[in-house]
Amino acid sequence: MMLSMLVFWVLVIAAIIHFVRWAAGSSELSEPTKTAESAPDILQKRYANGEISREQYQQMRQDLKEVK
Repeated sequence: MMLSMLVFWVLVIAAIIHFVRWAAGSSELSEPTKTAESAPDILQKRYANGEISREQYQQMRQDLKEVK
């Protein structure tokens, strides 16, 4: 009898914790999502971080202008 009561309360507490986590996770979905960075912004950051050379930056920037 005592063991069954213990199992019951453990299940109740686990269900409450699960519900709270689920509710907190679903509220994130209702918030507006951040807009993705534009290609020129990403390109500029890569150049600023030294990931690409000046020539690569200029060529990629020109390619992006041609696509639009």
